[in-house]
Amino acid sequence: MAPERGYVLLSVGFAAIGLLAAVGVAVDLGRMYIAKGEAQTFADSAALAAVLELDGTSQGVDRAKAAVTANANRYGFGITSFTGTTVEFATSANGPWSTSSGGAGGTGFVRVTATAPVPIYFMALAVNKTSTNVVARAAAGQISKTGFSQGLFPFSPYAHNSTPPDFGLKKGDMYTLRWPSNPKL
Repeated sequence: MAPERGYVLLSVGFAAIGLLAAVGVAVDLGRMYIAKGEAQTFADSAALAAVLELDGTSQGVDRAKAAVTANANRYGFGITSFTGTTVEFATSANGPWSTSSGGAGGTGFVRVTATAPVPIYFMALAVNKTSTNVVARAAAGQISKTGFSQGLFPFSPYAHNSTPPDFGLKKGDMYTLRWPSNPKL
């Protein structure tokens, strides 16, 4: 009986070490998962805000870059602003992508890449790093609608006045929108 003394203590000790390691990995992976979600939210909203500023001019490209910089989304549970984001432009959804607009003519697509450094605590013992980067990317584009079957007609406001250029519409006012229709019926 003497050689079996302390067996339970050793078993519980090794099991506790394994359990703490698993909890540590879960905590670090959870933090990375949350940071990835925050980075993706930033990239999505920044790309949409940027593409709305594109108008075929270099000023539109500058406004698009400013819209990404002004994006209010943050990471680290909403505390830390994204820095070092990449804003790229293209004339087609397939690229080529460039950080410069290349003259801005025809630029209708924006791709935003956001990187968030996430500190790791428990996994640092195994990988010999104190942080890791989480990257998210989103692209948005303007596509001209030239026909009713492409969705030109739906959700357009009724013109209250037939005089161009604004047809009686004023920025900030609320207007009735037409429901989408199916011209193929």
